[in-house]
Amino acid sequence: QMCIRDRVSTQSTGNPHPPGMPEPRPRHLGPMIQLPPSNNASDQPSDVIALEVATSDEDKDHTELHVCFPAKPKPVTEPVDKPKATVDTKHEAASGETADEPPPENPAADEHKPGRPKLDSIVALEDIAEQSEGGSRCFLKCFLEHSWMWWGVLVMCNGIWIGVMVTITIGKRDDMAGVHWFWIAFGIKTVILTLVQWVGGWGVQNRDWKVGYTRKCVHLGFFLMPELLDVVLPVPEDDAWLWAAWNVLLISLMLLMITRPIRNKFRFIQTCYAAIDRPKDNGLTMMYTFMQVPLTVVTIAGFSLMFKYTVDRQAWVITPIIAVTFGDGLAEPFAIFWSTNQICGGTHKYQTRGLCAGDRRFTRSFEGSACVVFFTAVAVLVMYTELTGIELAVNLAVMPITMAVVEAYAPHSMDNPFLLAWGSVVMMGAHGISQANGGN
Repeated sequence: QMCIRDRVSTQSTGNPHPPGMPEPRPRHLGPMIQLPPSNNASDQPSDVIALEVATSDEDKDHTELHVCFPAKPKPVTEPVDKPKATVDTKHEAASGETADEPPPENPAADEHKPGRPKLDSIVALEDIAEQSEGGSRCFLKCFLEHSWMWWGVLVMCNGIWIGVMVTITIGKRDDMAGVHWFWIAFGIKTVILTLVQWVGGWGVQNRDWKVGYTRKCVHLGFFLMPELLDVVLPVPEDDAWLWAAWNVLLISLMLLMITRPIRNKFRFIQTCYAAIDRPKDNGLTMMYTFMQVPLTVVTIAGFSLMFKYTVDRQAWVITPIIAVTFGDGLAEPFAIFWSTNQICGGTHKYQTRGLCAGDRRFTRSFEGSACVVFFTAVAVLVMYTELTGIELAVNLAVMPITMAVVEAYAPHSMDNPFLLAWGSVVMMGAHGISQANGGN
């Protein structure tokens, strides 16, 4: 930098050294240059980068003013190479931000905003695989190396499933009255579930909605909407297993729709995916979804058949479903609301682990666990007409607390099948105690 030093009247300027500006190092470059008096600091040249005002004890009528100007920058002869950013291809159509930029202050809200991509999900999963050990590491490596093969198997299985279901349904068309209501219900389910997921994703991308809320709205829709419409609409009651199989197929097709090879092609599907892709699950979202959903369906179907053919109480399966749908489903939104509004000082958290998650740790809250306790008790009371006095008392005494404990220790994003299985086991245990005491 070039500095000019001069002495001007204290009546013409008395501005102190500007805060935050570097201390100049003045040196006399020749004859003193007289600066014109000015009472307005804005009259100073725009390229002044520092000035210093000092009054000596010997001469209090004058002030020594140092003004520094920036030196001309040296030309850059060689280009500077910057590392290329890794951008998640599922957001590439809407993003232009590079990975070397500082992360947003609120990554949970900005995760799926256009222009704010997160770390590519494949890269994130590779990092997790490197952190894992033993069987988890082997599984993740196999999954990554043969991902296209697994996706092809998924597409093929769904295609075969569609063919079989259409063939069976058309073959039964003449035997069932009102079968057209099934197709109407199937269309309504498809539209509503897709709309719920798209609206949730749009809110995450454009309105800073929390994924913890939108994900649970999708969760409620997938668990309740198909069964609710089957009850409300005049769907044929014959061959109920067939309609249940169609509901499972619908969910399977919607999961296939949001797989990476398909969602990368369509902005609409990217928005749907944003509704369920929690930042903390980056790289694990689809794997957890495809592990949890089939296990949940198998658990519900298995215990439903057990209740029907062993104790003739198929309706009992509704109790753990309500507990999971509302208790576990609303636990995260409830905890977010509690924390955001700092009720009683905010949430009180504890950590848990996830399957194949490497060194990642996930947080849950005691407030969310309390939500599980409450809705499990509600679920038991909803079924009180189907229970004996002893069964009702045992279920109320045991199920709410133990369901919260299971939810606390279950692997992250894999708690649904564990909760459904444990709730069903408790109901069977209560039935056994009731029978041992005379069935009262």
